Amino acid sequence: MAREMQEETARIRRLRDKALESAGLAANPPQSAVFDRPDEGIGYRIGKVQKRAFDEIKGLRAKGLERRADNLPPADQWRMASVFSANDRFANSFGEDEFRAAAQTRFGVQLTCLKSFTNLPLKSNASAPDKFVDAFGSSIKNLRGQRVET
Repeated sequence: MAREMQEETARIRRLRDKALESAGLAANPPQSAVFDRPDEGIGYRIGKVQKRAFDEIKGLRAKGLERRADNLPPADQWRMASVFSANDRFANSFGEDEFRAAAQTRFGVQLTCLKSFTNLPLKSNASAPDKFVDAFGSSIKNLRGQRVET
């Protein structure tokens, strides 16, 4: 076997090992038509071996991402996007503004998107007294389900 082929085979096996580890399957890896062969026969009688190998690695990496998302707190924006992306293809597409607001909320800093609305009154249809917009967005979050005007 040529040295370049041995190096490429070792590299692809390392990628799979990392993907198995991130998916939590390193101790008991699933069967693989591509990787369950010795290095000398790693592509023998397998059509499009490189595509099949990388498709398998991609699937293991996706399981690793799913596993890490499940370990996040239930109210975390990134966890919710990951969990709901199975049913909604747009659930995990954050724009720049949404990402910034999610990160600022997560770290408990003032929301830049509310800067121009801070200290303006909130008029709700609830019988509670009117509130004011605070820099952290807490007053808005507390008005769940109510129609709010600024």
